[in-house]
Amino acid sequence: MTDQPRLSTMPVLMGDPLHCLSYPRRGCARALLLVMALLCSATLLPPAAAAEREWPGVWAREEGLERPDPTRILPFLTAEAAAEFSRAIEHHSFRVPWSFCDPPGLPAILTEYPNGLEFLFTPGRVTMLAEDSSTRRIYTDGRRHPQELDPSYYGDSIGHWEGSTLIVDTVGLQDDNDLVIGYPADSQSMHVQERWHQVSADLLQLDISVDGVATLTKPYTRTQRYKRRASGVMKEQLCVASKNRDTGSGLNLAPPPPQKRTP
Repeated sequence: MTDQPRLSTMPVLMGDPLHCLSYPRRGCARALLLVMALLCSATLLPPAAAAEREWPGVWAREEGLERPDPTRILPFLTAEAAAEFSRAIEHHSFRVPWSFCDPPGLPAILTEYPNGLEFLFTPGRVTMLAEDSSTRRIYTDGRRHPQELDPSYYGDSIGHWEGSTLIVDTVGLQDDNDLVIGYPADSQSMHVQERWHQVSADLLQLDISVDGVATLTKPYTRTQRYKRRASGVMKEQLCVASKNRDTGSGLNLAPPPPQKRTP
């Protein structure tokens, strides 16, 4: 009876797994598992890189409560659309979704409102929470946009990482979502692209581009920065119709206060 060659884990560790597979033994199986574990661990991000993909805390627009400037959209519009919206701005006759307790929608929630944002990072998904109770889900698991979508305020968002930058692509948005305060896209073909990256410990930058809107002569682009809020606390900013008297657009949906009767 010939002796079977003594098995060793060394060929596996030296890059010869076929030798090990030829002589299945428990020790060899352990070696294969070890090699698989080493290969898997090599694909994991180093701690420093992983930290760059997490933005703990609450982030608010750098401008704070400063009112947004709707005229910033004018250079991107056709001449006819720009003239019409200029008149609306002059007479303060444009519609503000918040006045009707409508959700801000995308892209306006990122550029026009002082909502604080919080990012939750889980495998295959980034969840964005806003102080007005809006929620966005950005799927990073490699999926594609569905062929058929029901339009919504925040659409269907898929993303991926390029180094420490989160790239987000969104379609399936409602046609009455604002590009800027008071200027609705009027197009369900609107397409929003975002690039998020952390500039410094307390500063987050968003580069956003919007296309697919008929009245745009070129993609509407913005760079928006967010500061980390020192308190780290999300505030409640719910729109309550019965109390919504500070609309910022001249509209007042709340009923007037009762008049005192004169005897």
